[in-house]
Amino acid sequence: MIIDQYAHIHSPLHTWDTRLKILFLVLFTFISTSVYRPWSLTFILLFSIFLILLAHLPLSSVLRALKAPFFFLAIMMLILMLTAGGRIIFQYGIIKIYKMGLISGSTIIVKALCIIITLFCIFNTAPLRQNMKALECLKVPRLLIVILLFTYRYIFLYLADLKNLVIAAKLRGYKAHRMVKNIKTVPKIIATLLVRSAEQSERVYAAMCLRGFSGSIKILKQFKATVSDVLKSAFVVIVCIFIIIVEIL
Repeated sequence: MIIDQYAHIHSPLHTWDTRLKILFLVLFTFISTSVYRPWSLTFILLFSIFLILLAHLPLSSVLRALKAPFFFLAIMMLILMLTAGGRIIFQYGIIKIYKMGLISGSTIIVKALCIIITLFCIFNTAPLRQNMKALECLKVPRLLIVILLFTYRYIFLYLADLKNLVIAAKLRGYKAHRMVKNIKTVPKIIATLLVRSAEQSERVYAAMCLRGFSGSIKILKQFKATVSDVLKSAFVVIVCIFIIIVEIL
């Protein structure tokens, strides 16, 4: 998935100052991880959906982003329901579904979905470099930012290299469904990819040093918070306070 493919849509989240957006939406995710009551969980899920609608992001893309995490979360919930112990709410033979496992699994799924949706909104409502520059302004270590930026940039290149290596291997008789017969081929493909990656990283590092790269992200846009940005941030703070009050009461 391309992280910033919807970065140029016009919406209230896209026009929000990137620094404030990251700061206060991440605050919302931290608040979301601390709630347990059903009303609080319902509210954070509804607010996450509201963010998607507010950002004008395609629902199909959101569902594709949630598909893989939801698969693992569903497996985890199934394990919890069958092994948590406590009060049994359903039994069929040796299969027992426990109330505590159902509650715990549902709570984890709602929290995880809220966090994923919120992060999806953050990184799809501004260009990647702009997000990285905002993180730098928020005093996130530059080394971590550079690692994140180059990991995203070159993962597609390495996937393309892997695809070319697999095609070359198939032209030489490699067949993926014959893993036993071709067991020596897979390690060779992986080793070749790692060697190429290491050599390319050295060339990229040398090229960037020659161009004067110092670890700071450069963008054309200058961050400047407006009254609208402050109001959006205040709204998220009010939502977080409301969640805490609902959780306490």
